Amino acid sequence: MLALSSVGWLQKTDWLASFLSAGNRKLFDAFGLGPGLWGVGGALCRFNLTCISIVGGVLSTSILVVTLFVILSRRRWLSQLVVVAIVIPAALLVTPYAWAYDQILLVVPIAVAIKTLMQRGAPFLVGGLTFLFIAVLGWALLVLAAVVEHDAWSAIIPFGAWVLALWCSTKETRSLSKPPDQSKREGRPSSA
Repeated sequence: MLALSSVGWLQKTDWLASFLSAGNRKLFDAFGLGPGLWGVGGALCRFNLTCISIVGGVLSTSILVVTLFVILSRRRWLSQLVVVAIVIPAALLVTPYAWAYDQILLVVPIAVAIKTLMQRGAPFLVGGLTFLFIAVLGWALLVLAAVVEHDAWSAIIPFGAWVLALWCSTKETRSLSKPPDQSKREGRPSSA
């Protein structure tokens, strides 16, 4: 890293300032256009920068508060996989500069939701068609993006994955009436 920075400095002494300036310019040009809550704010506010900041900030804060509340209130029963499944779509929703290809990360929460569906006795066809439904929804949102000339409404997909992950946490919490017995985990016989 230091060697790369040194080579960059030898070629152009103010390369870091140029790099940060280009990043800021790109962020400013695309702010409120991506498939997240900031993009939804941009679409709702007709791309008024002040309104985007308020709406995007309120929506992002709401998602973060709900996410933290769910994780903290159910931390004794939630598996690490379900926590990751909740956090991934929340992170994609609140990121001010994300694009539709970043949604590949949603494979994890969607797979967790399908696993939960199967464990709850849903027919195989329901789980099997879930990915197909999301793919068709993605194509429909692509057509919408071409018509309205922005990709903000593709935030529906990470929002749906977030809701599914929250549903998984509710189902997991309901399925456990009490915390797991520590003695069984450690291989010792229980005292009961």
